[in-house]
Amino acid sequence: MPGEPVTLTIDDKEVTVPKGTLIIRAAEQLGIEVPRFCDHPYLAPAGACRQCYVQVEGQAKLQTSCTVAVAPGMIVRTQNTSEAARQAQVANLEFLLLNHPLDCPICDRGGECPLQDQALAFGPGESRFVDAKRVFPKPVPLSPLVGLDRERCILCARCTRFCDEISGDRFLELFARSAGERVSIAAGEDFRSPFSGNTIQICPVGALTATPYRFVARPFDLTSGDSVCQHCSAGCNVRVDVRRGEVVRVLARENPDVNDAWICDKGRFAYRHADAPGRVTTPLIRDRGLEPASFGEVLPWLAERCRTGRVAFLTGGRLMNEDYYALSKLARTVIGTNDLDHRRAFHGGLAEVVAAAAVTDRERSVTYADIEHAPAILLAGLDAEQEVPILHLRIRKAAARGAKVFVVHPRRTRLHDVAEHLPTRPGHEVFVLDRIREGVDDGSFEARAGAALRDAGGEGVVLAGERLAEHPLAADLALAVASKIGSRFGYATRRANDRGALSAGVHPLLLPGGRRFGVAEE
Repeated sequence: MPGEPVTLTIDDKEVTVPKGTLIIRAAEQLGIEVPRFCDHPYLAPAGACRQCYVQVEGQAKLQTSCTVAVAPGMIVRTQNTSEAARQAQVANLEFLLLNHPLDCPICDRGGECPLQDQALAFGPGESRFVDAKRVFPKPVPLSPLVGLDRERCILCARCTRFCDEISGDRFLELFARSAGERVSIAAGEDFRSPFSGNTIQICPVGALTATPYRFVARPFDLTSGDSVCQHCSAGCNVRVDVRRGEVVRVLARENPDVNDAWICDKGRFAYRHADAPGRVTTPLIRDRGLEPASFGEVLPWLAERCRTGRVAFLTGGRLMNEDYYALSKLARTVIGTNDLDHRRAFHGGLAEVVAAAAVTDRERSVTYADIEHAPAILLAGLDAEQEVPILHLRIRKAAARGAKVFVVHPRRTRLHDVAEHLPTRPGHEVFVLDRIREGVDDGSFEARAGAALRDAGGEGVVLAGERLAEHPLAADLALAVASKIGSRFGYATRRANDRGALSAGVHPLLLPGGRRFGVAEE
C-alpha cells in the first residue's frame, strides 16, 4: 500500500509523493534529471557511484538522492540550482573518467551510453589527467555470451546487485578494495546464470557486452520495434533491433505488469533461428518422401483430401489467437472434424481441459501481481526457471517479501534457497496434492504447505506445470486443492500461446472459450 503523502520542494517546485519515496524519484516526477549510474528502479539503493549528489537544506554535507527518502517540508536543490551539487557532480565524473579508456568509437555501448551522455551534459569540458591509464586484457569471457572489459567498469555494482537481489545466483561479485576493486566471478566458474544478459543491458558503461552483438552495429544503424517474446508463455515485452533486414539484438522492454525490466537469456539471444538457412520456406507434400511444392500445387491437393473429411490439423503453440480460432472454425464447421491439436505431446487424461476451464475463470486465475504479493505459493510439477523463467523471478521477488514457497518436483530446482522442496518420484506429485487436499496435520511438508495456503486467506497461489498435466488425476487434484483452500490457480504452459490455443478450441476435447466438447451448456 502506498505510504501517506509527503510534500517537499525540489528546485523551487513543490511535489507530493508517497512516504518512503527517494529524492531521485520525486525529482523524476517533476521532470528534473539528476545524473546517476548505480541507481536502477528495480534494484535496491546502493549509493555506489556518488553521481547523484543534491543539496538538502539543513544537512551539512551533500546527499546522494538515490539513497535518501523524502521528508515533509524538505527543500532540495539539484545541480540546476546548487553550485555545490553541480561542482561535486563535475568532480565525480572527472574521477570516474580518470582510467576510463577512450573506446567510444569501438565500444558497443557507444551512442546509447549513459556515461557518454552524462559526461557531455554534466561533466568537465576537458580532462586534466595526463598520466597513463590502467590497462587490462580485454575482453574477459565470463561465459560464451558475456564479455567483461575491466577498463570500462566504474564499479556501480548494478550487475552484482542484479545477481544478488533479482536472479539470486550470485555469480558476479566485487573483489578486493580501493583501487584494486573489480567485478569478476569465482575462479574456475562460468557465468551460468539463465538471466546473465540482463547485466549487459543495465551496465551503464559498456563494461559488460554481448558476444553475439560485439562489433555488429551502432544504434543509429538499427531499426527497432516493440514485440513480445515467443519462447515461453511468460509474455515478456521485448524490443527487437534490426539491421539491413536481419535481427541483430533483442532487449528487455519494461512492463511492470509482466516482466519488470528483465528477460531470460533464451529470449535475449535465441533470435538467430529467424534467419537460419534450414527453415522450411515452401510447402512439402509427402509422396515418396517430402517433396517441395508451390502453394498453387498444394491448395488443390489439400482441397481434394478435405472433401473426404479424413483430415487432422496439428499446429504449434506460438500462433496468434486469431489464427487458432480460424483453424478451429475451419476444422469443425467446414471440414467437420474434431481432430485438431496444438500440443507437442499427449498429456494423459483431461489435464488441459481442466486447466483451460480454470484459466477462463477470471476470479480464480492468477496474475504476476498476485504471485508477487502472495503470502504462500505452491508449485506442483513446475520448474519455473526452466519452463517460465520470468515466473521464477517473480516467485523470488515474492519470497523476498516474506512469502512461503513450496515446491513439489522430482528435481531440485533453482528455488532451493527460498523454497521448501519435496522431491518425489515422477508421477507421484498427485499423492502429495491429495494429502494437502485432505488437510493432514502431522507436521509433514504437506501439512505445512496446506496450513500456509489456508493462512493466506484466499491470496495464496497454486501453480501447476506441464509435468503435472501428464498424470490423468493431477490437474483435478491441483484444482481441488486450490478450490478447497480458496487459493488462486495458475497453469504454466511452456510455449508462448498454448493458453490461446486452449481458449480458441485447438484441442480435440475443447471448443472456443475453453468449453468442453460434447457437454451441454447450462
